Amino acid sequence: MGTCENDDSLADSYGDTCSSYYDSYPDGCGSYDTEDFIAARECCVCGGGSAGYYEESGGSGSEG
Repeated sequence: MGTCENDDSLADSYGDTCSSYYDSYPDGCGSYDTEDFIAARECCVCGGGSAGYYEESGGSGSEG
């Protein structure tokens, strides 16, 4: 398996990215999400990142 890479192109409601905050404070996963930033999708430590399998809840479509 390859290494997981965070998506640091987006930031949470405080302007923190996966690498700058969540890697050190994984308990924060989900607490500061915004409409665009979802820790469970962007951050490896929260189950997301490049190796994650985040799926939008309530949707059945595929990403494209």
